[in-house]
Amino acid sequence: MNGINLKQIPARDPYAYGRNMLEVLFSKEELAKSVVVKSKKSEKPPLSPKRVQVLFGMFEEKEKGW
Repeated sequence: MNGINLKQIPARDPYAYGRNMLEVLFSKEELAKSVVVKSKKSEKPPLSPKRVQVLFGMFEEKEKGW
């Protein structure tokens, strides 16, 4: 995505990988003003569903290798 190989994002564990992926896939402004998925608990809009799908897909793929 944007010339970055998402499989090569460095991280010491799956949780760090997920956080690092968020920083690559979304701007700081998007992260501050949105939630990952729509929730009744928050009035914030959800992040881009397509990019969230990429996030979860890459996380699941990477998690198999930990």
